[in-house]
Amino acid sequence: MFARSLPVPRRFSSKWMVCLLALSKCTMASDSRGYYDTKAEGWFWYQDPKESGRVAPAPSTPPAAPPVFSTTWMRANMDRLRDEAIDHPTDAQGNPSKAVIAYMYLQRVAMDKAQNFANAAERAVQADPLLDENNRIPFGTAAAGLFNRTLDQDKKGALNALTRQTGLWFFFDSRCTFCSAQFEVLQRFTRKHPFRVRYISLDHKPLPGMTSWSPDQGQAKLLQLKITPTVVLIRPPNHFYVISQGLSPEETLARKILLVADSQKLLPPDQLKAARPYDKGVLTTDQLQSTSPRQLNPDNPDAWVDYLQKNLRGDY
Repeated sequence: MFARSLPVPRRFSSKWMVCLLALSKCTMASDSRGYYDTKAEGWFWYQDPKESGRVAPAPSTPPAAPPVFSTTWMRANMDRLRDEAIDHPTDAQGNPSKAVIAYMYLQRVAMDKAQNFANAAERAVQADPLLDENNRIPFGTAAAGLFNRTLDQDKKGALNALTRQTGLWFFFDSRCTFCSAQFEVLQRFTRKHPFRVRYISLDHKPLPGMTSWSPDQGQAKLLQLKITPTVVLIRPPNHFYVISQGLSPEETLARKILLVADSQKLLPPDQLKAARPYDKGVLTTDQLQSTSPRQLNPDNPDAWVDYLQKNLRGDY
């Protein structure tokens, strides 16, 4: 019914136990990884000693040093040579040190490289009309004179077109010296560009020489005006654009009215474009940040130069 352990002979009991313990210790010392440590490997396994060893990393190749006199080499060395020349300007005999001479020659190299670049850039501009600013805004005396006369006519045409759909409110105070001066400027301006003007007095009194005016009835508070004189562009029925606060010359009034006309699309694009020729040939934010330039390969200059040329060519 019950299993019984075999008796150990008395004459071998102590020696047998000592040998057994010694054998077990040797086995454990020779292989510390027993079955229970490696049971995940199963009964049938083979471990290739080549795979168990670590593979030595391949030696890294140091990057090649930049060529002497290249911009990369000069950027890395010019400040160092300059500092060395400043710290040690002379040698033991009092003559310019080698560091000073080396730095001065390196500076000469930098100026020569800059001159070579400038010469090449000038040739590139002369060969490409899209790079020549003289084709966008003329510099020559005769061409500049014609450009300015044409610009004045285009501005006048745009402003006169605006007089058919907009008007001006002029806010003033009879005690304001600048208001009298602005009143004179506004009269000259409206003789050139026949805007309808409503003169509004904040202190309910007219300016000297003013024959037609209206007292303020809350318009200044509605527009949150702070100072006088103030000129406001009105587009019926309920559009108000503050043009100037403080004394402004005619040129400023014209420029700010055209800016409002551009931002609010009050005139046809061709007419606004003609009145703002300095924007001709200028790449827009959309042209530089739209989906198309994002798809260009930044490492392929031919691709993005071609993109720029196509966009600029359509604006000349």
